Amino acid sequence: ARYKSRSQLEGRRVMILGTGETGMDIAYEAAKAGAKEVVLCSRSGRALPQSFLSFPKALNDFEIFGFKFESKDPVPIDSLITNLAETAYVHQWVAASHIRWFISDFVIKRVLWILTGTQAGCNQWVGELEPERLGRAYVFLNKSHKAMPYINRPYRKRPAFLDYLSRYIDPPEDMPPVTDFTVDLAPFPSHFLPNGRAVFPMSKRKDALRMMGHDVRPDTVIYATGYTQKFDFFDGDGGYATPSEADIRNIVKSGDESVAFIGFVRPGVGAIPPIAEMQSFFWVSLLKGQVKKPLPRPHYHLLVKETARIKYGVDHSTYMSTLAKDIGAAPGLWELWREYGTHVLICYCIGEVVVIGRWPAAVLVDQDGFVASFEAVPDHYVWTF
Repeated sequence: ARYKSRSQLEGRRVMILGTGETGMDIAYEAAKAGAKEVVLCSRSGRALPQSFLSFPKALNDFEIFGFKFESKDPVPIDSLITNLAETAYVHQWVAASHIRWFISDFVIKRVLWILTGTQAGCNQWVGELEPERLGRAYVFLNKSHKAMPYINRPYRKRPAFLDYLSRYIDPPEDMPPVTDFTVDLAPFPSHFLPNGRAVFPMSKRKDALRMMGHDVRPDTVIYATGYTQKFDFFDGDGGYATPSEADIRNIVKSGDESVAFIGFVRPGVGAIPPIAEMQSFFWVSLLKGQVKKPLPRPHYHLLVKETARIKYGVDHSTYMSTLAKDIGAAPGLWELWREYGTHVLICYCIGEVVVIGRWPAAVLVDQDGFVASFEAVPDHYVWTF
């Protein structure tokens, strides 16, 4: 919270604890600010650092056989997920087994290797996740990608002829000859010596092995370690639920539907505000008795271990589609074609999430992109985050 500008990091030896998007952002800012040293630390698990899956916000800046794929308006990666056979109109076994996630992971990894030379992420040469956790079914994509040229620098090794066939184009201002600065990736330090030197735990990972011989003595340590959800403003004896107890679509607790937690799930890739809108539709429909019951078993949660700190991760499109079906807002293919024609049907099939409601089509979309309203329900409250 104390960080306000790059000037605070100029000339400093910076250590950042946490490789989430905040940690990545600050690492990039420190590199651009002219810090003397930047060490980005990834939280350690039992044996290996639990690193990250790096991906740019939009697929752009590729070169294949000398032809550059560049666009002033690149397509966001979360808009590449389709409705048809991905989140809607799939067999129950397909949904429950998550096989479509695993198939898409298999394809994406091979495409990334062809385009960038590595399967660990998009042009990510270090900090890779364990093979059994590398994929959309398990983790949150880290879309803060600007620091990757500085992190990759000591590790990127690819034959020149493969770079001629295909490569990812890093911003020239972040590459030699403009700069050869490196952001060092490392495990969390186990402790500090009396002289201020950081001691890193032993690990077989290449970033940890590289840092074993480094004398790291930071004068600025920044915590980017995440957050916990607390509700101190609730009466402790009032019996209020918490998000972890919200067993009805991660929104409300059974038997106490008057308090809803809107925006407290975290998508693997995608934005929270659209989810919050759909959750609001679901909650109001639930209060008005318009939700189809019994609710089918959910298949939208990311796959995590029982010991995981964050268990509220969801697949964005699957979660949105589930809520839409629950409130009767998931359009049928025949209905779309009959009411709106082939063009809208195709857009729906290759698009992300589309909902229908009790409003005329003429007022569904306005100049801001979307407009909808629902009746106010007295004596109920919604908490947003």
